[in-house]
Amino acid sequence: MAGLGVGLQAIQVKIVAKGEDAPGSTERAFLTNSSSAHVIYQAHSSEKGWLDVVSEGVAGTTGKNLGLEALRIVVSGADVSVRVRAHVSELGWQDWANNGEVAGTTGKNLPIEALMIELQGRDSASFDIYYRLHVQEYGWLDWAKNGEPAGTTGLSYKAEAIEISLVAKNDKAPGNIEVPYIEKPSVSYSSYSGDEWGSSVSSGATSGATGKSVPINAVKLTISSGFMDGGVSYRAHLSDMGWQDMVSDGAQAGIANNSHVVQALQISLTGDVSQYFD
Repeated sequence: MAGLGVGLQAIQVKIVAKGEDAPGSTERAFLTNSSSAHVIYQAHSSEKGWLDVVSEGVAGTTGKNLGLEALRIVVSGADVSVRVRAHVSELGWQDWANNGEVAGTTGKNLPIEALMIELQGRDSASFDIYYRLHVQEYGWLDWAKNGEPAGTTGLSYKAEAIEISLVAKNDKAPGNIEVPYIEKPSVSYSSYSGDEWGSSVSSGATSGATGKSVPINAVKLTISSGFMDGGVSYRAHLSDMGWQDMVSDGAQAGIANNSHVVQALQISLTGDVSQYFD
């Protein structure tokens, strides 16, 4: 029981014929803890190349506008391997890099934008691996863990540095875990006009008709915000009725008939997504 400060109190030994089953479970034959296991990693930054190896500290740079382009990670002191998946500018999500292999690219001037990291191996169930990225425009995001995405996608914001922490399973996270990953949300919407609902469209497309003098009577809006908490609230100003109550997330604003016309709309984002997007 390495690193636990506990001595052996009893032992059983048995010899069996080659290839026969073990006399009992071998799952917990050797125990370790997080104090004897360490995550070791190295960052490749634009203009600087491979930087010094660190263990549970910051790898990369901050305040220098230099992208984090590649990363390699290993775990020592336990029977654990680690794999990393990088989302690279212009290339998207790449294949997993295993146990010290390079995740990302070098020599292409393509920064990493997001990462997933997870543990494998016999002792992996004894640990959680936490990680966070320092991202262009946002600075340090919160901590992700165990294969969750960290960083951003859809925004073309480069990651600049990373911090990784290996902790005993279910121990306290090293910091906030609220917003480790920001994905550009998409908005979808439809409108009622001319006695029918139109097809749902998204992100800047036109709902309704132009040049036909057919007014909109009602609308519905939703957003897809990925891993981030949030939604959309909105209300309609109707002819002869004024402002209506606020509704949200796909509910109908307005009246789906030709009796009243939408004259104005008020729309706002809600939840965490409202802190990062307009």
